[in-house]
Amino acid sequence: MDDESVAERLAHHLWAAGPLADPARTAQALARAGRRAATKLAFAAAGRHLDSAAQIARTAGLRDLELSVLSLLTLVASRHGGYGGSTFDLLERAEYLARTLGREKAAVHFLFVRLVGAYTSIEKDRGRWARRVYERGRASADPIIQAYGRHAWGLYRWDIGNIGEAYRFLSASSGYLGAGHQRREVRLMP
Repeated sequence: MDDESVAERLAHHLWAAGPLADPARTAQALARAGRRAATKLAFAAAGRHLDSAAQIARTAGLRDLELSVLSLLTLVASRHGGYGGSTFDLLERAEYLARTLGREKAAVHFLFVRLVGAYTSIEKDRGRWARRVYERGRASADPIIQAYGRHAWGLYRWDIGNIGEAYRFLSASSGYLGAGHQRREVRLMP
């Protein structure tokens, strides 16, 4: 028996045991099974495992574990089903958890991905999401968060037809990655 089938069987047995099993162990096993399914591009199975892991972690109050699972689940959900209601709910929950856990960079990342989803699905209220990311960037001393904010505002300025201002904001967001600074990754897409 290979490691993958062991991980999936363990996850299934712990999940089936319900409250008799330690919720942290169950959620971790489900997350591991979900990660393995995602690497095989079995997104539906990965989503089921990860969704169960997130629900168990949330119910048990394991916020760090829930955030970890949601990080992967949002990626799997956007790859499998695209952006939409349930993916947006996951992103908003992940942003909330990251913010309340004091992980501002992660929170802004989820917020930015939510903004990208708003553009992908052509939501009417895209500007609201752009403004939220932009304001978080302006309020932060962290250059990565600032870059997210400038990039979000550049996208919005482009969207409303202000190309010159969009260019300035987008140039400023990528300018941080240029000379004189240690190269850092700003993940613009999930």
